[in-house]
Parts: sequence; structure tokens; C-alpha cells
Amino acid sequence: MPVYAALLLEAARRAAKGIAADDVAWGIGNLRARYRRLGAEAAGELAPVLATLGTAQLAALEHKFAESNEKYAKEYLPADPGKRRRAQAGRAVERFEHFTGELTPDQRARIGRFVAAHEAHVALRFEDRQRRQRDALALLRAHRGAGDLAQGLAELFTRPELRRSGEFVREDRRWEDDFAQLVVDLDRTLTPQQRARVVRRLDGYAEDCAALAGTKGESA
Repeated sequence: MPVYAALLLEAARRAAKGIAADDVAWGIGNLRARYRRLGAEAAGELAPVLATLGTAQLAALEHKFAESNEKYAKEYLPADPGKRRRAQAGRAVERFEHFTGELTPDQRARIGRFVAAHEAHVALRFEDRQRRQRDALALLRAHRGAGDLAQGLAELFTRPELRRSGEFVREDRRWEDDFAQLVVDLDRTLTPQQRARVVRRLDGYAEDCAALAGTKGESA
């Protein structure tokens, strides 16, 4: 938690002075690294319990995955192209507005153009998510020893690229580059009120992390 608090405080500092493409790359890189590390640690801690799951429990987990995927596909990947684009754009706008508050029509339009240019990426990420779920279930069914299971699950988090297609890697890199440019473009259009809200939101998350870690005084 102290590490997350420090990262969020640094993000707030960068947001306050104006965001560059390097700042976005820094943020994505740190989030990716922390996510992978957290996933590997969780795999090690949970493996002894997961190794005891029986056939019925694994079937229930598989059913839960299927239900979640069906809901996601229905909401964000409907067959109708117009509905699909509107749903994905709405979700992206909602995520930005969580930090900035209400966006202007121009800002919303910028996000809409980004979403339209990366429709394939959403479908590829969904396929990747389903593949990871299948891989995790296969590991749970194949390994009865906690040690081997922990190692296999940790690799799913720390080295996901080993199982990804070349198409996914290319589209993901393009998405990341264009997302960085989108954030930079939006940053240039932020009102003083929007920027202040972004900084407050990041500062607030940093304080929450510091409080959870019991180091509020040190991180302030």
C-alpha cells in the first residue's frame, strides 16, 4: 500500500503540471508491473486452497466465468455495430469522468473517435480474458500440488505474452500508443476545474492507500 500511495501521489503531481506521453507510459508501466506482482503473490497465497477444489467446485467456477463473460459480451460486444460503439464509448467516457467530472462535447467526441478506431482491441481483449480463464481452469484441474499450481498461476499473471497471439500484441501496442496520445490531447483541453478534480481524485486514492497501510503521516 505505501508503494501504491507513492505512485498515486506522483501521478497527481504530474497531472497538476500537465500530462505528456511519457507520463502515460510511466503510469501504464507501473500499473502493469504492480498488477503482475500482485497476481503472482496472490497465486502463491491461494494455491494451497485452490489445490483442494473438487470437480463440482471447479465446474461451478467455470459456470461463473461463463455467466460473467456472457454479461460482458451482451453489454459491450453486441452484434449491432452502432450499439457496440455506443456502449464502448459510454464506458470509456464514464471512466474518464470518474476523474474529471463532466466532459465537454468536444472531449467526448475525442474519446468516441479513439473508441471507434480500436473496436478490434475490445474483442481481442475479451478473447484474451476467456483464454486466461480457460488456462487457469486447466491448471486447477491438472495440478493437485500447491507448489506447481502456484508456479503455473503466477506465470499466467507475470508472463501473459507467452500465450498471446501476434495480432493481440500488435493491436495492444497500437491501443497503448493511441491511448497515450488521447490522454495528452484531453489534458490540453482540461478546464482548471477538471484538472483540480483529477488531482484531488488521485490525492484521495493516495491517502486511502496510505491509511490502509498505516503510514498516512509518512505519505502526506
